Amino acid sequence: SMSREPLLVLQENFRWMNYEYDLFRIDPRSHAHVPVCRIVRQWTFFDVSDRYVIQHFNNVINGLVTCSGNWMNQFTLVANGAAAATVDKQLFSFTDKYRVCVGANRDVLLFVGIACAIDRIHHEVEDERERQRRG
Repeated sequence: SMSREPLLVLQENFRWMNYEYDLFRIDPRSHAHVPVCRIVRQWTFFDVSDRYVIQHFNNVINGLVTCSGNWMNQFTLVANGAAAATVDKQLFSFTDKYRVCVGANRDVLLFVGIACAIDRIHHEVEDERERQRRG
């Protein structure tokens, strides 16, 4: 925020092959963490692609939010059947740089928070894969 107060909190909940983040808004008056949603990476033995599910808390999000696309290249967050935000990775960059475009009349903090959580989960999964290869 303009006063350098935090707006969102991401809390990781990682257990063996289960990666998830809880997203909280910070109440500006009480500084309490208000639960918004949980972002969960789902996997199966037969599908190597990452799938993410957004689970709602306390009806903060209206309607279903889903993820489609290929993380690290182009990813779309869909709310109630319409594209709400797109995330594109900048090619040929030494560090991960993304362009996040949030649609008009959408909750910018929500979709930036979801994108950040997915990015963090993706890096944790890749780090674990690398540890197993070296293993």
